Amino acid sequence: THTNITDVMTLAEHAAGVGAAAIMLQPPYYFRYNGDEIRQFYLTVLEELDSDIPLLLYHIPVFNNGIPAE
Repeated sequence: THTNITDVMTLAEHAAGVGAAAIMLQPPYYFRYNGDEIRQFYLTVLEELDSDIPLLLYHIPVFNNGIPAE
């Protein structure tokens, strides 16, 4: 987890490259993003990550707004 998409992608690509079983991903936590922005963050990572590695969504409601179920 990091506070910007560029560093998130660097860490995720590294994890996938060294054989991690999955990536646990928390949305950016510095600002409180709304549900649509959090959804777009996750979709961006999925689209840009050049790997089939599973993503686990890590969510602590006190640190960010709710993640929509859909």
